[in-house]
Amino acid sequence: MDPIQSAALRVKLPYLDRWHRERGANAEAYNRLFADTKLVEERIIQLPVSVYDRMEKDNGETRNHHIYNQYILRVKERDRLRDWLVENDIGCEIYYPVPLHRQECLEKEVSSISCPEAEKAAEETIALPIYPELTRKMQEYIVQTIVNFYS
Repeated sequence: MDPIQSAALRVKLPYLDRWHRERGANAEAYNRLFADTKLVEERIIQLPVSVYDRMEKDNGETRNHHIYNQYILRVKERDRLRDWLVENDIGCEIYYPVPLHRQECLEKEVSSISCPEAEKAAEETIALPIYPELTRKMQEYIVQTIVNFYS
């Protein structure tokens, strides 16, 4: 790490815990907003599942927590939804379009492995905005835009 990166990190580090809490609160808000739609019930979208929700607690506190660096949905018609979101000025991202076992760097080692769930996830996942400054009004717009797409 060079000195400029170190200086930037030194300034940002005190805010890290707050940013994690705010992204977690945004994830909870998304979960509530999507729960109020029929999209989850009709299995059109699948909300993120945190492994940390199932972890045992030590002394009444959670051992770990999800920081929601990304808020990833599994959706039907992912690529068309991505285009729709972009048309409606909503940032979104597809972080892992190629599953690990299909990456060129592992071609020789694992080319014969079949991982159908990883391949399906690579085709169905999309990340929504989750940054700490995201407002509820913005989230409501995002969710309503997704509802409109599937209507």
